[in-house]
Amino acid sequence: MRKAPFGKARLLDDDVMVDFSEVTTPNDKVSVIATLPLTRDETWSQLAVNELVMFQDGDIVLSDRPDNPVYMSAEEGLEIARAVGVSV
Repeated sequence: MRKAPFGKARLLDDDVMVDFSEVTTPNDKVSVIATLPLTRDETWSQLAVNELVMFQDGDIVLSDRPDNPVYMSAEEGLEIARAVGVSV
């Protein structure tokens, strides 16, 4: 989860810089759930297979991770994205 101050980030798949401070307010909290990281200059946290995270009003209110977490590789994430019709 991210909160102010928001900065700039460069997208991984295109040479585009996004200034998140231009599209957010100081009170915003932002969480992005994605198969793979979308930007190259931000820290991304990977969820484990079968991990549950519940948000309310932008805050994590419940997190349940398996005792022996397993994490997908980038290729496994892309394979799932392709299987559901995402163009990658």
